Amino acid sequence: MQIYPAIDIEGGRVARGSAGSADPVTEATALCRAGARWLHVVDMDRVFGRGDNTAAIRQIAQIAGARVQLGGGCSDPALPRAATGWGVARVIVGTELIAGLAPLARELGPERLGVNLEVRAGLPTARLGSGTVAGSAEEIVDRVVACGVTTIVYRDLDRDGTLVGADLQGAVRLVGRGAGIILAGGVGSVDEIARARQLGLEGVIVGRALHECRFTLAEALACSA
Repeated sequence: MQIYPAIDIEGGRVARGSAGSADPVTEATALCRAGARWLHVVDMDRVFGRGDNTAAIRQIAQIAGARVQLGGGCSDPALPRAATGWGVARVIVGTELIAGLAPLARELGPERLGVNLEVRAGLPTARLGSGTVAGSAEEIVDRVVACGVTTIVYRDLDRDGTLVGADLQGAVRLVGRGAGIILAGGVGSVDEIARARQLGLEGVIVGRALHECRFTLAEALACSA
């Protein structure tokens, strides 16, 4: 199982950085030196339509040993194509792009794409939580897999950033449908990470818990092995 340390970039700086570091490239370099094999990078300015942090993402993607998963559930079909040129390994797109996912996967390769499945009370929601999405979580996973893409980031928006615990139950019900499920939103302990591995999840995104030193990256990696 993979651990994906999260780096949220806002205004060229880390939105929630480690003490003494607000530079995203410095943060990413430190995480890679500490053993991270993947980084989950979110351009908060692009997500909210107020600019972008392309320069920082390009630099992070060039760090030795870094594999960047660009998160945020992008709604621009041009972004995955552009990000591939920056050296980004995988782009997580929003559910609104599922209709055009199959040709994009054929063009870029399915391993370069994933889908951001956000839920509230177990029900899929639209980008940034603005309304519901047609179909159940299971149906959305089936549609994604039919497009040839096999990575899903499952995030409970009600738990995101709270450290109260991720929705393991909701994520686990999607295991075995042909996609690797990456758990996000609310992860607050290494026990959760160990449980996620036991239950067959492909990965866990950890953000606030690392930044607030609830556990170290080394401890998270040890639980995922």
